[in-house]
Amino acid sequence: MKRFRFRLERVLRFRITQLDEAKAALIRERLVLSTLEQERRTIEEALDHAGPIVGTISSAELTLRALFGEGAKIQIAKLTEQIIEQERVVDELVGVYREKQQGVRVLEKLKERYRDEYNQEVSRQEIAELDELGVLMKQRANQEK
Repeated sequence: MKRFRFRLERVLRFRITQLDEAKAALIRERLVLSTLEQERRTIEEALDHAGPIVGTISSAELTLRALFGEGAKIQIAKLTEQIIEQERVVDELVGVYREKQQGVRVLEKLKERYRDEYNQEVSRQEIAELDELGVLMKQRANQEK
């Protein structure tokens, strides 16, 4: 008997490749998101460490502190907008990844079902051949008597 051959194997391999590509894209975009969040945390920590003024400082230092604070707040706002946009991109890619994953899962289940049917048919044919062989052996034994 011929060995099992899944006719949609090429489609399955193509879908697995698409799934791998979607996973790689998702990982890349999550890395970008993580980088943006880390950058925002760094700026927030720098702003927090600027802290209260201790002792006397010149007006130039006071102006620099104020400019730094304003610049940091503007940068945090920009990063927050980028983070929100990046989260939207990641959410879309998660949806794409799940769709690809479901497509692969469906084909794998179909392949497994076809393999089970094939194995059942092979078992049925083997049993039929053994039964036929047993009948032939019995007939031969009866002829020899």
